[in-house]
Amino acid sequence: MMYRLIRTAILSAMVWSAVIFSSQASAWGPSPAHARTMVGWHPGTIGLYQHHVSGNTDGGNPCSTAYCNMVSLRDRAVMWRSWWGHKGATATYANHTMIAAMEAMIWEHYHRYSVSAIAGGSHSTYSHHYNGDAFDVPEIAGTPVSYSDPHHNAFMQFCRNYGAQEVLGPGNAGHSNHVHCAKFAPYNVWN
Repeated sequence: MMYRLIRTAILSAMVWSAVIFSSQASAWGPSPAHARTMVGWHPGTIGLYQHHVSGNTDGGNPCSTAYCNMVSLRDRAVMWRSWWGHKGATATYANHTMIAAMEAMIWEHYHRYSVSAIAGGSHSTYSHHYNGDAFDVPEIAGTPVSYSDPHHNAFMQFCRNYGAQEVLGPGNAGHSNHVHCAKFAPYNVWN
C-alpha cells in the first residue's frame, strides 16, 4: 500500500513537471526531479551503467558514466561529458523531454532496461549525446540488444512515441548491440 502511495505521488509530480516542461520555450535545463526518481526509485528496473563500455575511466575528472550523469543531474542540474570525447570534460544540461521519456518508459510500459551512455563516452563529432539529448540502451528486459532479440523493435517505437526524432539500433551502422534514442522534441510525453 505504501509503495502505491509513493508511486502515485511521484507520478503526480512527474505529470506536472512534464506539463511545465512542455510549455517552456526551451526543453533544456535542470531536470532534478526526474533524475532523483531515476537514481533512487528503480532498483531492478533501470540499470544505469557505472562504467564506460569503452573501458576508459574518468580518472580525476568529473564522473561521466550514465549513473554519474543522473546523480550529477539530480544534485547539480548538469551532466558531465567524458574527457576523451569530442567536447572534453565539460558540463551540459539535459533535454527535459528525454529524461521524462526515460522515466515514462518504465512506468507506462514496465520496461526494464539498461542505459550505457547519456552525455559521457565518445560518440560521433556532432552526436546529440554531447548536448544531453541522447541515451544508449544495450539491454532490454534482461536480454542484450541484437538483431535477434525480441524487444528492440518495440523499444525503438516507444522512443519515437515519446518524441525521439533519431532512433537507431540493430540494422543501423554502429548500432548492432544497442538502441540509440536521441533528438527529443519538446512536447508533453504524457499525451
